[in-house]
Amino acid sequence: MVDGVFVEADDRVVVWLLTRPISYDDESHFYEAGATLHQKFRDTVIEFRLINPSFFDPEIELIGAAIPSSAEPVRLAHEA
Repeated sequence: MVDGVFVEADDRVVVWLLTRPISYDDESHFYEAGATLHQKFRDTVIEFRLINPSFFDPEIELIGAAIPSSAEPVRLAHEA
């Protein structure tokens, strides 16, 4: 379900999850994971952003538009 993970960190950590097109019900599982991160790392400001292509114009290049080009990609296990 996840096509990419991107992270940017300075005084806070921002995590973008780029998914394949998924339903609203499937999205809720990702937001639950974000809530778990907030609970485990209470002293760190973590912003969790889900980028579901279902809600974007297919002509838009999501990296650079919805995900800033300054965000660092995280290598996923299936990409190794």
